[in-house]
Amino acid sequence: MTNHRTEQVLNLFTLNEKQQIAATERGRDVVVTAGAGSGKTSTLVARYTCLLSDGTKPRSIAAITFSIKAAQEMRSRVRSKLMELEEKSVDESERLHWSKLSSQIDSARIGTIHSLCAEIIRNHPAEAGVDPRFDVIDDGLSKAIKAKVVEEEMARLVEEERFLPLLYNIPVANLTKLLAQMLERRLETQETFDLEIDNHSRLLDELRERMNSPLITNPISELREIDSRDLLEDAGAGFAEMVQNLLGCWSSAENALAENDPFACAVHLYNARRNYMAMNVGKKTSYVKPIIAELRHFFAEIIDPLTGGEYSTDVPPTREAEERFAEILPLLRLAFDRVQQAYVDQLTLRQALDFDDLEFHAQQLLAVPEVRQRWREELEVVMVDEYQDTNPRQRDIVNALAGDRGCLFMVGDMRQSIYRFRRADVTVFREEQKRIDDEDGLVVDLDRTYRAHEELLNATGNLLSHIIGTKEDPVKKYYVPYTPLVANFKEPKHPVRSPYVEYVLGAGEDTAAGRLQAARALAVRLQQLKDEGQINKWDEVVLLFRATTAYPFMNRLWKKPA
Repeated sequence: MTNHRTEQVLNLFTLNEKQQIAATERGRDVVVTAGAGSGKTSTLVARYTCLLSDGTKPRSIAAITFSIKAAQEMRSRVRSKLMELEEKSVDESERLHWSKLSSQIDSARIGTIHSLCAEIIRNHPAEAGVDPRFDVIDDGLSKAIKAKVVEEEMARLVEEERFLPLLYNIPVANLTKLLAQMLERRLETQETFDLEIDNHSRLLDELRERMNSPLITNPISELREIDSRDLLEDAGAGFAEMVQNLLGCWSSAENALAENDPFACAVHLYNARRNYMAMNVGKKTSYVKPIIAELRHFFAEIIDPLTGGEYSTDVPPTREAEERFAEILPLLRLAFDRVQQAYVDQLTLRQALDFDDLEFHAQQLLAVPEVRQRWREELEVVMVDEYQDTNPRQRDIVNALAGDRGCLFMVGDMRQSIYRFRRADVTVFREEQKRIDDEDGLVVDLDRTYRAHEELLNATGNLLSHIIGTKEDPVKKYYVPYTPLVANFKEPKHPVRSPYVEYVLGAGEDTAAGRLQAARALAVRLQQLKDEGQINKWDEVVLLFRATTAYPFMNRLWKKPA
């Protein structure tokens, strides 16, 4: 049931949003999967405003946005809706109610995950072990400091004799790059080093999991079921011999795995891929060839990253290589410890934390029952926008704040994920979506877009569905297949006429000549559209390039209109 103030709020939003908001009763976690142009922000604003109408105080709602700009936009839109409600109220007490709420929006907890983490840490500086007056450095300065400390520490490492085995096995340039990458992911690197890993058991477990994938075992089983005489008749002697050798390698790999010998197992798998999966032998009409092609494909996805063998430059696995790795690993850890300490020292000099520090300290604080309970009492509702760009640590922070009270409301679109931005992991969204569904939460799919009209959406959909694919890939958990959207508008609102998708191609003797021809053709076509009135102003046009190196060709040809 909704009260009269909630009804007033719902009247400010579209029918689609009303339906979603009306369905999101309190006491259930909610995840909204919203397509491009479907009004994700409006949905979040509508829900936020409805919470206020139900009596929830702005300070009791944590609205987490992806960026400072997004937070400012949400704050502005909420205030705009409250002012609109104030203007439409005929009762003086109602006007005062909405006016009072509007005045509280400046202090509302609408911001990034890092601003919320900073607030939590500043409230518990002793427990976190930090100065409460800390500054937060941005990514740009953080990267500059990291590059500087890696360069300085590498200069010291090459002068120390104990690091010679490390430098002998990893060239200086490669080691510099590796340490920079490790420092960029310093928390994850530290966690990995801190694990007590039995490398022998880890390799066995990894090989066992990969070899037992149905995507691998199914084609292997098909090959094993083929009678040798049928195989010879179908594929020819050379191809039949190759398949038999392939199956022999696979059986040897299984036996080595059963005997807990990961190195022998890896060698047999390497040989199977390197020597016995060729496609240029045998009869073209062979029905076995597609099975080998399928096995090659999934070997590349599942087995090869661990064992190698797909490329001629791949080196076979050896026990000696593993022994060398075991020798240099402690030195690599020591080198990482030094660059990390140098970076932390630089932050300490500035009395600063970076974004990783904010997430780490907030996560650790919320693991303390008293701190966690205090913040759950402080926050009645936790809302997250752009959840598809959340990383596992941020997920843990959000879940610690929300608990199992049914107060979590998240909005996102896996297809719009900025994959791996600040360790964002789209699989986090998938896992949370499944968890909420399993726990009787509400999963809503907003598939109506308000940006593109029907014909344009159909044209791009026909193209993208073939390029992206429409089926889940069990191997790639991060992979998001294409799903169609529904256009809210049948016809375009602008003067552009059909066709709505055109291909302008340029051909030349080489890449540069082709680009020049394509740029010239595109410039001519755009001028035609301008002359026809389908483009009113040039700022209605957006040009996207695969790389900035393509831009000079267009810049040279473009004739700026008077």
